[in-house]
Amino acid sequence: MQFTTKLLIDAAVIDQRLQSLVAQVLATIHSVGEGITVLVATESSETFAHTFCRLFLAQDIPCNLVHNYGVPTAKWITEQNWLGTMIIVQDVSSTGQHLATLKTAYAEQLPFEVYTLSVLYKYQAPSNVCYPLPDWVGFNIPNEFVIGCGMGAHGLGGQSTSIQVLA
Repeated sequence: MQFTTKLLIDAAVIDQRLQSLVAQVLATIHSVGEGITVLVATESSETFAHTFCRLFLAQDIPCNLVHNYGVPTAKWITEQNWLGTMIIVQDVSSTGQHLATLKTAYAEQLPFEVYTLSVLYKYQAPSNVCYPLPDWVGFNIPNEFVIGCGMGAHGLGGQSTSIQVLA
């Protein structure tokens, strides 16, 4: 399968914005206390979640990466090693529904703050159902199919360190 793409966000700009987001997170949350748990919201969010953990660790803030792409069960929650404040990281969001569902589910079961972060947020025209915006957004992007940074199509394009749209 062949497809052409055009650059949307350069890798250097992505790196700068992710560092800026970490600074915003640290300025916003009340305490990093025992550390931060970064939850990977979708399989394609893995690259960004790892980057956030690395950036928190560079600030001497303990960070634990947890994977769960669905709504958590109470049993699953008790089996995890939680450090404290949780940030649910999603690579791209268009409605906010998935993040809102996860945030509600975790906030009901955990004794600490739960926040959401969407690295890429696609603007959608308002509908009858409105979900809250993520707590932090890296980039507002057009409602187009994006690849790069772990997001791909049929196994292609996910290895790129920049964000691209189909041309």
